[in-house]
Amino acid sequence: MYFKRNEPFRYTFGTPVMGQLKNPTNEEVVEMKIWDISQHGMRIEPLGSLDLKSEETVHIFFTLLDTEFSALGTIRWNKSIAGIPQVGIDLDTDSAWRNNLVQTLKQYAKKHI
Repeated sequence: MYFKRNEPFRYTFGTPVMGQLKNPTNEEVVEMKIWDISQHGMRIEPLGSLDLKSEETVHIFFTLLDTEFSALGTIRWNKSIAGIPQVGIDLDTDSAWRNNLVQTLKQYAKKHI
């Protein structure tokens, strides 16, 4: 299986954006840091104990410039980078959600240069 996100548009945050990750199976909610995001995926750092395996579905929530985003996603990988747990998530979104994300990220980038 090939999961590397080779997308033309991926935004890496200098300071991670905070959000929440919900496991729909047991309703567990964990705070998370979003390190990078694209139209189809994201790399996060969960800030609590999280027992998720690859291919599990999760619900993510975050706010960017007063715009609230919510999406379902699928866990693709879990690994530790420099001792920090990282999780890769494929997002299941529609074109309106993706366009809203891109427009919001453009505004975010202008304000955070």
